[in-house]
Amino acid sequence: MSSFDFNAQTLFVSGRYTINQWQIGLGGNYTRLLSQDHYSKTYEEFLPVLALQRVFLIRDDLLFVIGNQLDYHFTDVPSTLGTATDINDRFDDAANLILNWQVTRHLTLQPYYRFQFSNYRFNTLQNSDRNDYLNSFGITLAYCFNKNVSLRTSFNYNFRHSDDPYTLDYHEYNGGIAGSLNFTF
Repeated sequence: MSSFDFNAQTLFVSGRYTINQWQIGLGGNYTRLLSQDHYSKTYEEFLPVLALQRVFLIRDDLLFVIGNQLDYHFTDVPSTLGTATDINDRFDDAANLILNWQVTRHLTLQPYYRFQFSNYRFNTLQNSDRNDYLNSFGITLAYCFNKNVSLRTSFNYNFRHSDDPYTLDYHEYNGGIAGSLNFTF
């Protein structure tokens, strides 16, 4: 089990600009994973992100959001038996559709759909590129006690297909309950 233990270091910066119902975002993340035993680097990634979304107010208690996010993962992993150290480099293009319905003053229902296309520079055999297609469907139910405290439950289903015959497709189901305590300074 110790081979699955690691330390993570992450630094991120982002900004958003809103004009009318449009929002544009620009940011970047840097992540480094280190082994637990010797603190040697096992993974490193720099991720610039560009996002655009549009909000459509349907009624006072109902809005629809459509968005797109583009990012590129610049990665570095230790080479194993001559593998490329940037084998995980990839371009992602993700489209989002979100419906946000405020059922009552405190209760919000939020179903969503997300499609993500990922183009990896290398497939498993490193003789071509690889394309993955990820579909995500989900729903969140949130109860806000006040502006600082909320409770939410969510469920989502993910299905990924890859054109690389050595990369397995998968179906994934997730659910959970979470609480939030927010303070603004």
